[in-house]
Amino acid sequence: MENAIPEFVLTKDTLPIIRQMAENIPGGFFVYKDTEKAEIIFVNSVVLEMFGCGDLEEFKALTGYSFNGMVHPEDFIKIQSSIDLQIDRSEKNQDYVEYRILRKDGSVRYIEDYGHFATAGDYGNVYYVFIADVTEKHKAQMSRNELITSLADDIIVPLMEAGECITNIKNNVSNDHVVSDNILKLEEAYSYLNGLAKEIHENSDISQRTVAVKEVTCNTAVEGANIRKMFMYKESHKRQELILDMPSENVYMDPVLFQRVFDNIISGAFNNSSEDSIIEVKGKILRRSDTGFARFEFTVSYNLYGMIQESFDHFKRALDNDYRQDEGNYIGAGIGFGYVQKIINVMGGTIKVTCNKDRIVTVKIYLPFKVYDESFMDERYEVYDDQYLDGYKGRVLVVEDNEEDGVLIEEILSENDYKIECVADGCDAVETFKRHKEGFYDMIITCLHLPVMTGYEAIRKIRSLDREDAGKVLIYAISSEVSKEDKVIAAESGANGYVPMPLNPQELLKIVNENFL
Repeated sequence: MENAIPEFVLTKDTLPIIRQMAENIPGGFFVYKDTEKAEIIFVNSVVLEMFGCGDLEEFKALTGYSFNGMVHPEDFIKIQSSIDLQIDRSEKNQDYVEYRILRKDGSVRYIEDYGHFATAGDYGNVYYVFIADVTEKHKAQMSRNELITSLADDIIVPLMEAGECITNIKNNVSNDHVVSDNILKLEEAYSYLNGLAKEIHENSDISQRTVAVKEVTCNTAVEGANIRKMFMYKESHKRQELILDMPSENVYMDPVLFQRVFDNIISGAFNNSSEDSIIEVKGKILRRSDTGFARFEFTVSYNLYGMIQESFDHFKRALDNDYRQDEGNYIGAGIGFGYVQKIINVMGGTIKVTCNKDRIVTVKIYLPFKVYDESFMDERYEVYDDQYLDGYKGRVLVVEDNEEDGVLIEEILSENDYKIECVADGCDAVETFKRHKEGFYDMIITCLHLPVMTGYEAIRKIRSLDREDAGKVLIYAISSEVSKEDKVIAAESGANGYVPMPLNPQELLKIVNENFL
């Protein structure tokens, strides 16, 4: 017969042992008394981090050093009742609860709590508690719930119509006209549901892998017409009108990704606008470059339906979080609306969503495309592999549309034994980078505010290329309009650092030299 393992008893002598052990576990751990005030005896450093506190004193000030003060006020009564009930029914005196906490900065986090009730020698009855921050898991669950809700009408309506058609056919087998008419309706419903299933599958696939861009020559107006066809069923059954106006331009693009972007956004417009409403999609060229690129602006606008002010504000915040942080957690604006930004990023573009006081949602998509021209064909796909660097420290690609700044950077670095190549736009930077074999460039220095493809877009485009050096090449951002947001967005896009402006030759050399030691 095996000997029973004695329970570890918490005393003033054993508390230091628990402290030492708790600091070496991966999650949060604390001990609190089973009293009305639920005074805390000990917390490890992970708990302090979860609450955004720099030290124990900050944590005590925030929570009153009690379990009651750790739990969000709106959740405490519910979870305390659950703990009491579980301990009363559990043979092992264990409980599990989920609740929210308020961090020092005011933000809300979601917590999983695994507790064990025990009797301690010097402290009376206590709870040993392990906790984990499950905010991201909670968001994912909310996303799934919102996805199911957003899909309900899209699936149920055609299914009900299909059921009605089957009943009509059964009741009118001898009536060829009725049978033929209902078979056509069944085929239409099947085609719509099949397309919806493919869309869900593709969006799920996109969220779990790297998106590859396969560019071919396309006409933007033809692709617009193809997008228009995708919504004929929904338009006729929801009595909403889709107006689509695209310019006719032959460009290099990935038509599948292009359609996926508009499929998601226009689906969101149908789901969130009322019957008899108008959804407008317009495209235009904003600017052309001398090297054959053009910056396109595509606008989708529609009126939100039936939303009270609180929901309306939440909608705006969710869209802002979705597009700024690329979390992909907000589904209500479309199926996989968050995936849209991922696709646009790898296409070298940008998306911006606004919602005004009249509840008009405006989605603006900026995409730079190479305009098709047979005279550029050989140049576009020729790959250079000159690796000769005798006498030079390394190669730097400078992207700057201001000629004076570009010449200044080139002079400073060339005089200090760097081989420099200059281009005037983000599109040219991406194409130049792609033309050379892997490892050709050691560093890229790019302006952020460029006319056709911005520096942010160029950085994201280069980082998304399917080649090893795309993720390793050093990229530094420069801008005459220095702001905290510039630096944050540049870093989020994949920049390694920031070169301050106005340009200081010594500062520039210091930054570059440090990376080539």
